[in-house]
Amino acid sequence: MVSLLAEIPPSGGIILSSFIESISINQDSSLLDHCIMASGLVFLGLILINLYFQLFRMIQKSLLEYWQEPWNWLEVSSCFIVKL
Repeated sequence: MVSLLAEIPPSGGIILSSFIESISINQDSSLLDHCIMASGLVFLGLILINLYFQLFRMIQKSLLEYWQEPWNWLEVSSCFIVKL
């Protein structure tokens, strides 16, 4: 955590202060946490593979021809809307 503070006292001037604290993100990792992370990485890999195939199809067809099909709009947007 980083905290930066700038104060202007009534007497004038500026008082600057900073506070930096480091913490560990994964303090206690259980087997369930690792399974959730692994499934998230597999899902991310599948999304990247789908994006690769969509870009490959976009290159095969012309760019305008590719975007004329409504299904392609859904396919590409699904690569960017997914939450992990």
